[in-house]
Amino acid sequence: MRSSSVACGIKGVLPYVRQVAPHCLVPVQLADLAHARIAIDATLLTQRFFYRDSADPSRHLDGFRDVIGRLRAAQCVPIFVFDHLHARLPQKARENARRRAAHRLASARHVHEQQRAVRLQELCESMAMFQQFSRDDQARTCALFRQLRHAGRPDPPPALDAVRAERWAQRHMALSEAEHARILALLPTTLSDDMYEPFEHDTYVAVDGPPAAAALPWAVSDHAERDDAPFVWHVELLATPPALARALWTQQVGMHAAQHDGVQETLSQCHATHAEAFIYDTIAQGPDVHGELACDAQSWHTICEALLKSALPPRPLSTSEAWDAHAAAMHLHAFNAHLVDIYRRASRLVPQEAYLECMELCRRLEAPVLVTGDGTSAGGAIHEAEAFASALVHEGYADMVASEDTDVLLYSVPMLRGLSNMALELVDPQAIRAALFPDTPQSQRADSMVQFALLCGTDFNRTIPGIAAKNAHRLVTLFHTRT
Repeated sequence: MRSSSVACGIKGVLPYVRQVAPHCLVPVQLADLAHARIAIDATLLTQRFFYRDSADPSRHLDGFRDVIGRLRAAQCVPIFVFDHLHARLPQKARENARRRAAHRLASARHVHEQQRAVRLQELCESMAMFQQFSRDDQARTCALFRQLRHAGRPDPPPALDAVRAERWAQRHMALSEAEHARILALLPTTLSDDMYEPFEHDTYVAVDGPPAAAALPWAVSDHAERDDAPFVWHVELLATPPALARALWTQQVGMHAAQHDGVQETLSQCHATHAEAFIYDTIAQGPDVHGELACDAQSWHTICEALLKSALPPRPLSTSEAWDAHAAAMHLHAFNAHLVDIYRRASRLVPQEAYLECMELCRRLEAPVLVTGDGTSAGGAIHEAEAFASALVHEGYADMVASEDTDVLLYSVPMLRGLSNMALELVDPQAIRAALFPDTPQSQRADSMVQFALLCGTDFNRTIPGIAAKNAHRLVTLFHTRT
């Protein structure tokens, strides 16, 4: 058995319900919920706002303020329910450990894509210089690059710590007795106070020349107390075919080294790696009889289609125009920037301060705030926020639960989705049970729904290989039991 993925509840239930019983999910407008008392899973809402595509450090607070304002404008009553910051259900220990592992993997993938971004930026600059070469220089660059590739692919470099240790050992290797004796023979027998010459300032001779202020585009006094005075480089990089070929070879070596860093690539990353390797392979083939780089148009078209399906890049990838190495590198760089942004957000963890700030904001805006128990006799039993919110509905303090956690479907309360972006959708759990188990007596549908959820996999139990929502529904319908 394997642990379930990050699904926030019953794995795959909503896509399956949307397929077999779409009438159970009804899009609604906020105005349709006037005077409704909505118990909100505030912990999950904080996470949604924190992971927004924004660099604003107060984006979660802005999101809460906007939600409270819109709900009150629609005459709705929000009730915010937060998970206890320190008390967690022990039944979710495995799921929490798996989520921490997923975060570490997302962080590694973020670093992986950042390294690719550096390579692609250098590749774009190299291809821009390549386009400025004459046809002869372009052919020579491709030939030299091809020779470097045929010279043999080096082994993947060792880890950074191993490299540093090896360099340190080479510099600080123990000396032999003969070397010790030779060094001691060079030392003076006696040390005197005047061994070191006194320090003297260098003398300078003034010469006629243009004023310094006229020669510099910036004033020296502006940077008198700083160590980052502006400077101008006068180095012509990649201006010759050998230099450009060596740069391309270095970039390709970096790509091969990244493939051995132990990071498990996603499908989108695999497509990006394939596209990057395709560009280097095409450059190595060299120009054709017409002086253009010989590209397999069908292969590039297939790569572009795969990139477009895996994620939407900022700029569309051209699949019909003639292949251009610089344009291909630019398009791949844009796609990489999209991946960097995705893994950057996924690698961030929501700090406890974010939850505390949202609690304080709700209190200052006079919105009810409830926190689940800490497991002590005085603090109450430990609960999940969505379970606590569902209890408010059962006790008559609220009319529905706003959450993205599909565990709410097991509590037989109306579920409101899409509160973070106001793309609201009302889910009726009673209608879902009737649609999934029409032949089951109504008194037994709740138990059938629990069995269905256990087979699908939740945050509290592992999934069964080969059994997803469709097979789980079929098994519960046939045997009316998970055993």
